[in-house]
Amino acid sequence: MNKLHYILLLPVLLVSIGAAAQDESAFERRQKERADSLARLEQRRSENLSDLKTERDQTKVRADEAVRVERNASNAAKQSRQAYRAEQKAQKARHKADRQARKAAKARDKSDN
Repeated sequence: MNKLHYILLLPVLLVSIGAAAQDESAFERRQKERADSLARLEQRRSENLSDLKTERDQTKVRADEAVRVERNASNAAKQSRQAYRAEQKAQKARHKADRQARKAAKARDKSDN
């Protein structure tokens, strides 16, 4: 009778082992899916980080260019102011020289008479 029990239990045992194997493979599949999902997420994060680094570098280049342009504009304005002041001084000196020349001409006219 014991042998008969074992023979009757054998198909049940085989079915349950098959089900357990399927459960295990489903578990492994879920584990692989999770691992793949995490790998894709990590890759996206890496790509995002790379994009952010590239954007940061481009922003730094633009900022450096803006600083250079601002410095050049400031230098040009300074040179312009200096040239304007020099021109004003030269004009003032010409006016003074003209007045002195008129005074000298008057003085000569007076001394000639």
